[in-house]
Amino acid sequence: MAFQTMTFVATNTPVNGVTYVTAESVSTDLLNLINDYNLQIPSAKLPNGVIKAAHVTAGIIDATKLTAAVAAGLNPAGTILAYGGVTAPTGYLLCQGQVVSQTTYAALFAVISTAYNTSGEGTGNFRLPNLQDNVPVGKSGTKALGTTGGEATHALSTAELASHTHAVTDPTHGHNLKYDTNGTATGGSTIIGGGNFSNLAGYVQAAATGISIVAAGSGTAHNNLQPYQVVNYIIKT
Repeated sequence: MAFQTMTFVATNTPVNGVTYVTAESVSTDLLNLINDYNLQIPSAKLPNGVIKAAHVTAGIIDATKLTAAVAAGLNPAGTILAYGGVTAPTGYLLCQGQVVSQTTYAALFAVISTAYNTSGEGTGNFRLPNLQDNVPVGKSGTKALGTTGGEATHALSTAELASHTHAVTDPTHGHNLKYDTNGTATGGSTIIGGGNFSNLAGYVQAAATGISIVAAGSGTAHNNLQPYQVVNYIIKT
């Protein structure tokens, strides 16, 4: 299909019998916007010269309306953008999980439906995405639209710890040596009685070791956030 570039002629003088919309009635910013995006209209839908000054009601086309129309084409309903302002601009709402009317925001509801509902929305309403303290993540086969996940802080479980070692405290210790003669008596390191030395038997008495494992870590949750700066997210209605 052939395309014809929409041209604004800077004159009120008819060209080949056709009076065009004048450039004087269109802002410079809007003309730059049109040029930047190289807006074109299929010639099959808009034949050359079909729009004439006589066909356009005075004031019905102005820079504000044209800019809004172009913006609507560039950002369809449901588009989410990062925004540096405090309040949402006209045609947008903040993504704060608020409940809004399906009727009032019919175009937006047609796109996102109830994907971000949690509970308590009520009949005829739907919930917006809530990107307060959250970042958007792309939908996948394992992550459905509107689902949430992740943690701002996290305490590691034993299974999540990396393999590691601990220091051992060993204060050293000693044992007492005991002797039995013919199994009759025991005493310090002195043989009791005049028993047969050929039957002398010795053994080591048990003693506490005092060994301990040095504790490591606190078990408290750690910050799980990447470096960040806060902005608002807005959604096109």
